Amino acid sequence: MKKIAIILLITILTAFGCTRIPASEETGVMPSEYEGVNTLSKSELTSENEKLKNELDETLKELEKLKDDYLSVAKNNDLIIKKLDEAENLLKELEDEGLELPKFNLKQTDKNSIYKYIEERKSVLSSSYKNIEMIPLKENENIVMFYTVGYGENYNQLFVWEIGKTEPVIVEDAYFDKDGSYKWLLQDKYLIIDLGKTDVKEKRIVDVDQKKVVSTFETNSDNMYLIPGSASILMQKPKTDTESPLFIIYDFINDGEQVLSFEFQDKDLKFTVDDTNKTIKFTGTYKNEDDVEYSVEALINIDKLKEKYSIKTLEESKEQKNPSVTQEELDVN
Repeated sequence: MKKIAIILLITILTAFGCTRIPASEETGVMPSEYEGVNTLSKSELTSENEKLKNELDETLKELEKLKDDYLSVAKNNDLIIKKLDEAENLLKELEDEGLELPKFNLKQTDKNSIYKYIEERKSVLSSSYKNIEMIPLKENENIVMFYTVGYGENYNQLFVWEIGKTEPVIVEDAYFDKDGSYKWLLQDKYLIIDLGKTDVKEKRIVDVDQKKVVSTFETNSDNMYLIPGSASILMQKPKTDTESPLFIIYDFINDGEQVLSFEFQDKDLKFTVDDTNKTIKFTGTYKNEDDVEYSVEALINIDKLKEKYSIKTLEESKEQKNPSVTQEELDVN
């Protein structure tokens, strides 16, 4: 009897253990504890779906914007890479030229295109010892002037690029050393170059219109004055061991000179110009027979100076250099 009771108890326990439903893995509660699913009405479902749709549309718009931004960045990157490649190729081209002067050539020959072309080449050289420097012009719209730096034996070489031409002209012998310089003798017309190579400073004058050097001379001083309306320069000749420095009036077109005469010894003679009063003041020293030295001044009116030394106008000097053919000569021919 006891055996039968034990078997019956085991059977009941086994049956109960096999039929018990386990706790839900999703909810963690027993079925009896589950309160059921909360159902939404049709209008609530529609509203919820609309909300989800709007959120999806916004997300798609953001994705589209990100796509456009990416394409824009990619396009800019391609452009930057292209520009860098062009700059690298140009730099290599210029470096490969070594000591040779760079070659300039352009199809678009208007002034802005020429300036842009030169500036682009200049920007590539900015990290190099070589360079390109522009020479400012005030009124001449027909040309562009510049000089290359660090090329060739002459270091700084002058170029003149005429608007409408595909390439510039090298102005022969118009160059200067590292210690040299340039300045306008007559704005946009005549450029004066100091070669900067010797103690006696050699200078050259460039006729911009003719694109060539028209005069070469020497002087100890940078103190020079172009007499207005003429091709004549008041300047000091080089000193020698045997004579005091002389001041001359130099016609740079015809290479002619006249020595200024003073009644006093012109030791350490200097001059200043007063354009307002149209006068030139010379200051120096005078030593008499007793070896007494005096400071002296001489004041000269510019118009009187022109008259005394028969200083020609610029046009007259040009005509003297290149006399025009007369009608009689044409008739004979």
